[in-house]
Amino acid sequence: MAVSKSVEKTRLLVRVENTDGSLKNLTFNNIRESASDEELLHAGKAIAGLQVKALDSVRRSDVAVLNNPPEMGREGPGLRTRAFPF
Repeated sequence: MAVSKSVEKTRLLVRVENTDGSLKNLTFNNIRESASDEELLHAGKAIAGLQVKALDSVRRSDVAVLNNPPEMGREGPGLRTRAFPF
């Protein structure tokens, strides 16, 4: 079954380590969806360089809508028009 994906939003998460060892996410919204992973890694490292806390990881979070093509019994995004035996 073919599925198409449409990215709706992208976030950059810079995870830093607090002095007590716990982790904290610094979240940046409204990231350009076409931004490459390399660009986000460089941006995350630059942001972490401004922090006193140690960098744990740089993460990318994409939210996408998954759709079936119209010939698969779909009328639109998120609408199921035929029953599936689950």
